Parts: sequence; structure tokens; C-alpha cells
Amino acid sequence: VKSNNNGRFHRLNKIWVLLAFAVLAIRCNVNPKSCVSDDVTNVIVYYLPKGINTDKAIRECNDIFFYNAVLRDTLISDKGFIDSLSYIINQLKPSEREVNYEFRIKMVLNLVDKKQIEVCLGEGYLISVDGNLMEDDTALFDLIDKSLYDKTDFMGFID
Repeated sequence: VKSNNNGRFHRLNKIWVLLAFAVLAIRCNVNPKSCVSDDVTNVIVYYLPKGINTDKAIRECNDIFFYNAVLRDTLISDKGFIDSLSYIINQLKPSEREVNYEFRIKMVLNLVDKKQIEVCLGEGYLISVDGNLMEDDTALFDLIDKSLYDKTDFMGFID
């Protein structure tokens, strides 16, 4: 009589491997920003000039495109900038507080798998990542401010 324990052992191993892959896949889908560090190919930044007065508050990130006459954009593909941006985004924590939305900057992080991550920034250190409000982070605002408005001092990060 042959024992069937060897077959059960292999089936159990396969189940554990499948469960491990499922947990990893769910983790990346629940928190996609943690999966982007080395996968960002470039960042497209749409932004309004500093000090511009809008006729109404910009509540939706895409509404900055209504100001096409003054809207600026730039493509950033510098690895140093992308590494800094990815690191900061990965450190952001969800926010529970209510804020008045006043978006001024929209960043689209293009990933190697053709997916995108949308990061919106507003006055008063407002941050939204893929529609989720995040806690303030001065490092992110400093990085973006320096790259967009102080281009001559930014070590060539702007293409």
C-alpha cells in the first residue's frame, strides 16, 4: 500500500504559494502608490502660475484645465527627481480632516505598465493621490515648488 501523503504535501505547498501571491497582489492593488518607486517612467506636471486669482475655487483636480490660457505644463523624466517624488509619495499618510479644496497642480506619474497615478496639490498644502486626501507634507511642496518655479536652481530636473 502506497502512502498518499506526498501528493497532499505538494497540494498544500501549491495552495500556500497561491495564497502568498494573492496577498501580495491584493496589497499592491489596495495601496498602489507603494508599488511605483522604480516603475515611474516620467511625470507630466500641469500647473497654474503662482499668484493667479481664479474666479472660483478649483474643487476638482481636472478643473485646472478650464484655465488653459494660463495653464503651464512640463515633462520631467529625471531619475533623481522621480526617486525623490516616489519616496515622498510613499511616505504620505491618509488624512481624515475636512479641507477646502483649491487645486493648483496636477501631476500624472506614468508607469512602465501604462498605468498612471494622479497626484493633485493645492493651496494650503492640500494633497490628493488617486482621489484620496493625504496628510500635508512640506517636502513634497518644496520639491514641486523648486522644480516648477525655481527652474534655474533645480539641477536640470526639467526636460
